[in-house]
Amino acid sequence: MGEGGNHGGGSTIVLKTKIVKRLVEECGFSVVFFESSVYEFINLNNSIENKTASKKQLANSIGGLWSFTTEIKPLVDFLFTKAKDGKIKLAGLDMQAGSRTATFVQTELSTQLTNHLPKDIQQQCKIELFNNFNWLYNDNNPYDQNVDKKPKTVNWHKLVDGVLIHKHETAVDRVK
Repeated sequence: MGEGGNHGGGSTIVLKTKIVKRLVEECGFSVVFFESSVYEFINLNNSIENKTASKKQLANSIGGLWSFTTEIKPLVDFLFTKAKDGKIKLAGLDMQAGSRTATFVQTELSTQLTNHLPKDIQQQCKIELFNNFNWLYNDNNPYDQNVDKKPKTVNWHKLVDGVLIHKHETAVDRVK
């Protein structure tokens, strides 16, 4: 639906809330996508299914710029109730990992992505992903041209009936 003159502008959020409510209640829309972390919304939907989700988790999934405005509360309340009752699905579109409120990405995603890897590379991959998701680069662990020169562990996965299937391959250092 676009944005106003700045991220998280209150009047734009109020208008979008009215539009979303009408699309869901009057036009039968059953899915609402956000330009937010796909990973946070996958985790939110798992929490909804397990009956452990909260409105705060939904707000965090929407993202920091918007979730901190008071005008977002009516939208969060509306969407949370509808999603909890199975009336709508919620999803994120952004494949980037990380934002101020991306708590699942910051704390759990690296573990979930590496759980099924061979034990000899699991911890190294978990640490590298965690460092990247949380941008934990410093003088001792710099993000520079050497990051791309490290041997890579290539993983692919696909979703089959709700289960992540992983394949592992080790690639040689391609940058000399």
